[in-house]
Amino acid sequence: RSEEELAWSTFLKRSCWSLLKAKRFGELHKLVLRLVEEQEGAGGEASPAAAAIPPQVVLKAVAKQAPVPLALAFFETYAEELREDRKLHTALMKRAMAAATRVGPNRDEGRAPGGHPESPEAEAGEAAWRAAARIFERCERKDERMVAEFLSGCAALGREEEGLRAFEAWRSAAAAVPAKVKAKGGETITTTTATAIHNAVLSLSASDYGKCTANFERFVKAGFMPDAVSLNHLMRSALAAARPGKCEDLYNYMRMLGIAPNMQTFCLLIESYGEQGKYVRAQSVVNQMQSLSLRPAE
Repeated sequence: RSEEELAWSTFLKRSCWSLLKAKRFGELHKLVLRLVEEQEGAGGEASPAAAAIPPQVVLKAVAKQAPVPLALAFFETYAEELREDRKLHTALMKRAMAAATRVGPNRDEGRAPGGHPESPEAEAGEAAWRAAARIFERCERKDERMVAEFLSGCAALGREEEGLRAFEAWRSAAAAVPAKVKAKGGETITTTTATAIHNAVLSLSASDYGKCTANFERFVKAGFMPDAVSLNHLMRSALAAARPGKCEDLYNYMRMLGIAPNMQTFCLLIESYGEQGKYVRAQSVVNQMQSLSLRPAE
C-alpha cells in the first residue's frame, strides 16, 4: 500500500467521522456515492478509499439520526451489503412508521380527486409510509419482531390491505423454511412477539367480522393464547358488523380463559348493551368498573 493511498484513506476516515459527528448526512451521502462509483469502475473490487468508510458504522448512525428519505437513500446505496441486516432495517422502519403515525391514519377524505394527499402534512405521512413499506420489503431476513412492528404500524395507519398481504406473504415464507434451518439460525418466536403479531392481524381484519373471527380461530388452533387486546378486537369487529350480542359472549369467553378485562373491554361491553337497549346491564358494568377504580370513557 503506497503512502499516497494511505494518506487518502486516512483523510476519508477523518472526513467520514467529521460529517457523521456534525450530522451532515447529505454531504456524507455524496461522498459515499462517489466511492461506490469508483468501486464499480474498478470492476467491483473494493478500493482502499471505499474501505475507509465501513457501511455498518455509517448506517447505524444514519438509521437513528438522518431524515428518513435520506437514510433510505443510504440503504439503497448499500443494498447488497445490508440486504440481510435486520437490526438496521428494523430501526429505520420504526422511525418511518412513527413519522407516518404522527400524521394520522390513511383517510380517503384527506386525498385529492387524483388520489394524492391534499396537505403537506398528509404528503409527508404518505412518504413516510412508503419508506417504511419499502424498508420492510427489501429486508430478506425478516424476523418476528420486525413483522410485529410493521403490522402494528399498518393497523395504526388503517392500512388493512397492505398489512394483511404482508402477513400472509411472511407466513408463507416462514412455512417454507425447513425446521433444521430455523433451528440452526436460532430464531424462535417469543410469546410476547407472537401475541403482538396476532393482535395486529386481528386489528387489521376487524372491519370484516367473518375474516376477523376466522383469523382468531386459526390462531387459537395453532396454539395462540389470546389476551384482553385480542378479545377487544373481536368485540370491536362485532360492533362494526352490527352484532352487539356477540360482545357479551366474548366477554364470558374471556373470563372463562381467566383473562382480566381492561378499560377498553368494559367500554365496548357498555356500548354493546347500549345498542341493544339493555341499560340496566350497562349500568351494572359501570358499577363494576367503579369497584375496580376504573372510569368509562367520556
